[in-house]
Amino acid sequence: TAKNLMDGARTKVNEGKISFYDTSTTYYIPYDMIKTENSSKSPYGEFKEAYVVVTYDGSNFDYYWTSIDDTNTGFYLTYYDNLSNDKIVSNMDKVSKEIAICGKENIIVYNASGSISETNEAKSCINAHNNYDGSGQSNANIPEPVSFSTDSWETISNAIKNGNTTAYHIGDLKSIILGALGTHDVRIANMSTPVECNNSNFSQTSCGFVLEFVDILENRVMNSTKTSAGGWEASEIRSYLNGEFYNNLPKDLREIIITTNVISGSESSNIANYKTKDKVFLLAYKELYNSKGNELLNETRQLDFYQNSGTTTSNKNNVIKKYNNVNSAWWLRSGITAYYNYYFSIMYDGGGTYYTSKSANEQFGISPAFRIG
Repeated sequence: TAKNLMDGARTKVNEGKISFYDTSTTYYIPYDMIKTENSSKSPYGEFKEAYVVVTYDGSNFDYYWTSIDDTNTGFYLTYYDNLSNDKIVSNMDKVSKEIAICGKENIIVYNASGSISETNEAKSCINAHNNYDGSGQSNANIPEPVSFSTDSWETISNAIKNGNTTAYHIGDLKSIILGALGTHDVRIANMSTPVECNNSNFSQTSCGFVLEFVDILENRVMNSTKTSAGGWEASEIRSYLNGEFYNNLPKDLREIIITTNVISGSESSNIANYKTKDKVFLLAYKELYNSKGNELLNETRQLDFYQNSGTTTSNKNNVIKKYNNVNSAWWLRSGITAYYNYYFSIMYDGGGTYYTSKSANEQFGISPAFRIG
């Protein structure tokens, strides 16, 4: 992908469609300004930021690559030596970085339409590249973790990547401002990654650093029509959570939310479980109670928060959630096989599942979760 996009940039330069002839400037061209097949993807996810970087020494152009995707996997300072058998040279040392990319007076960043979006002094370029840690972000001036409630999302993300999470604990809370929905707390619901998480048929919703909202944010229908056909994958709530709701989260939080492989139970015993990739998702019965209920059994696990607090169907205080300070029922993400084509699982206001006449077009609470890294 990097080579194709660097080839695309070189073609544009050779055709005179873009010109970078200032020898004192480093130029950043965004991936979406260069159209190639699969140009928006890394091997692990969709690009959040990705650039072909171009410099000119008065006679020759050099091309480099830098990117980070939505799983926070980063590729930095990959050099395309097109005069040496089209080899890509990685792991450039500090001296090479300063001479090749950062040894310029200015950097110019373009947007997808081809106009200039930023012009910066080279100092910021040097800081970003020289402090890059190989995991998708710079470690320059990121404070050490102190507490989940007070640390910035950048600090929290960096701590997770470095395995430096002793300051954080299951059940810790942090407040998030959600625009018209007001301010709500999220809690650390999971921090562990058991061996079963490596199974491709295991839902990642219970693996790694999982945050869930403590209470109900709003009431919504699962679908505006009385249907559970297509399950979570086809539901209106899924579209809402991964669209309008996700975009309403603070930008610095969105930048560290990772795409999650989600498995959800179907609405019929004759239909296989649904598999989706989501930023935001609802929980499943097994992730709360460690028992099957009517849905997933072997495809997910009880979250650390509920496991550590001894949550069971007879000890269910922790699964009770409030809406406007009143105990209320809230949606889970799986259909109900006993009532084909109409019903989704909910968690009742007293903490137990409750199925009768809870069809997809009725309003119940949403209390979503997501993973960060």
